[in-house]
Amino acid sequence: MTASSKEGGGAGEGRVAAFGAAVAATLRRYAAEGVPYRNQGVDPAFGLDCVGALIAAARENGLALEVHNDWPRTARGRLEAALKAWCRRVGRAALQPGDLVVMGRGEMTHAGLLTGLDAAGAWQFLHANDKGVHRSTLVLQRPSWEGSAVHPLRGFYRLRPEMLEAGR
Repeated sequence: MTASSKEGGGAGEGRVAAFGAAVAATLRRYAAEGVPYRNQGVDPAFGLDCVGALIAAARENGLALEVHNDWPRTARGRLEAALKAWCRRVGRAALQPGDLVVMGRGEMTHAGLLTGLDAAGAWQFLHANDKGVHRSTLVLQRPSWEGSAVHPLRGFYRLRPEMLEAGR
């Protein structure tokens, strides 16, 4: 059994990777358009937080995500609910562009989308913070990105392939 079949590989994983690339392109467009950061923001016309940016870009690429009215209003609460409903955890050895990186001290407080490796072999990711939507470098050899102690790594997640099936 291959690593990809253990993780539900095959055509479903290919669709997830293609979807991740499309979401990354949308996030890059948000960055180029100068979409600002807005706490609890879910609409690119008014501003986005880290979770709002990911959800807006996924919806723009055809994923009908159900955000329930009883979900928390905070980015952290929405992130935890979204990961539980739509994703599965993946290990560092299985990372691919389109996977989500989640950070936070004690709790999940920030998320971004992995876009690929740079020339030095460091993962690049797109996310929204007080600078708006932009790209940063994720240094896996440290417990946090860009050497900051504010956002220690909490894990990596991948959209479940069935989320892309049956019009979801």
